[in-house]
Amino acid sequence: MPSDELPTFFRAALLEALDAPLGYANAGYHLALHFEDLLDSDEELEAVDVMASAPDAEEAIWQWTVEKIPRCAGLVPARGRESFVKGIMRAIDEERV
Repeated sequence: MPSDELPTFFRAALLEALDAPLGYANAGYHLALHFEDLLDSDEELEAVDVMASAPDAEEAIWQWTVEKIPRCAGLVPARGRESFVKGIMRAIDEERV
């Protein structure tokens, strides 16, 4: 089931993204650190690892975020999506997810 929560830390990260050199990557990274708290099951979390190794990983992770955490994804503007997903990918690469 998609999460309707909008964590306070994520709102703050989005505000920082407007002026920060890393932009939306930092917001994606920090959101990924909290996936376990925001998702309903371990299977949803495990899906992220599988998607990260797919040929179209960035698009797959973005679509997954839209489906599973729609309120958060909906606040990321189109111009920031690539950076946002790279932040999620960084957290996965660092095994923080």
